[in-house]
Amino acid sequence: MKVNTLNVLETYAGAGGNPEIHAGWAQAARDRGHNVIRNEIMYAGNPDESWADYDLGYMPEMPGNILNYSAQDVIKILNGKTPDVFYASPPCEGNSVGARMQGWEDWAGDDKKKQAFNRARNKGNAEFFTREGVGPTPTNDAAKLGRQLMIHTLEFIDDLQDYRVHNEGRDTDDPMYWWLENPTGMMRYQPEMGMRPLGQPLGVKTTGSKVPPPTITHASYSGPMADLLGVPRHDIPGHPAIPSRKQTDLWTNAGGIWLPRPHTKPGLHPNAPVFDMSLDELQALYGKKAVKNIPQRTGKESGDAGVLHAWGPRGAKTGVQGIKSMVLPSGVRIPQYHMKSLIPYALGEDTIIAVEKALAGEKTPYPLLKRSDKISHTLFDFNQT
Repeated sequence: MKVNTLNVLETYAGAGGNPEIHAGWAQAARDRGHNVIRNEIMYAGNPDESWADYDLGYMPEMPGNILNYSAQDVIKILNGKTPDVFYASPPCEGNSVGARMQGWEDWAGDDKKKQAFNRARNKGNAEFFTREGVGPTPTNDAAKLGRQLMIHTLEFIDDLQDYRVHNEGRDTDDPMYWWLENPTGMMRYQPEMGMRPLGQPLGVKTTGSKVPPPTITHASYSGPMADLLGVPRHDIPGHPAIPSRKQTDLWTNAGGIWLPRPHTKPGLHPNAPVFDMSLDELQALYGKKAVKNIPQRTGKESGDAGVLHAWGPRGAKTGVQGIKSMVLPSGVRIPQYHMKSLIPYALGEDTIIAVEKALAGEKTPYPLLKRSDKISHTLFDFNQT
């Protein structure tokens, strides 16, 4: 498979933009020889005093606040071209469903609004999302900024795609492929996202007012799940060998060339080590508030917790909450927030290989990975070219 060098734009690159870290949307693209440009607000020498003391160990090609950039700035950097691939992971705090829907109080406990939204999304009712008040209202600064960044990112995508068609003369078979990521939360209920294609696992079709599942679980892209799928294992730096499940939504126009990996399943695995631990051991590991009793085998366990992803009882000090800051070999210290926010290397690898295959004329969905607990290998060797 021979593909020309692709232009790849990674916005909100975070710590994953540092080549020392084996993670991030675009690290695999860089490793495969493509031209990667990164946007990140945290860098040494930022003239904005509020960011002056932060350094993620690299100088992004588009340094500073993405709100200060437009599609034309990217086109100028790429000498009149648009990116072939666009990745975006806006900060998730503004779209969190934690703290009793803090920031989105008008939707707290109102399932009817979500049901109506999901019904319109599942039916493809675009008109619904043009109505006043169909989405939640941001009420604090974090939620307002989260919505502002989302809208700016969507405008970025649309403006680049428009330029690609009308100024570069590209046709619909040669789009800019894009992925927009956020942990499953309130972004999926923004009206502007209602008709954007939300990636779904193979075979999933939501109907009526059913809630669409998240696109991916992070644990599917590292740790033991990779071994089960028979693909190269890329553990996330600074994360446990058995990673957090971390449900995440991905909106993308690449549904015809890419599929998410199978999810890990919620619920304890029947072989989870926690069944054989004492209460003192469990409380020392997870915290006394999180564990009141020893879990009991019921014979009905059907999940993956404790084996393919970390078991995380509510209030536990493990999982994502247990991830710490990390000092790189260069001496750069990556803050805890950015360590917790890393995109799995294998997710970026899946997507960039999917684009390569599509441009080489291989139009079948990729990667079509099938989970089986009885066999150790699957359909595709990731190093195949």
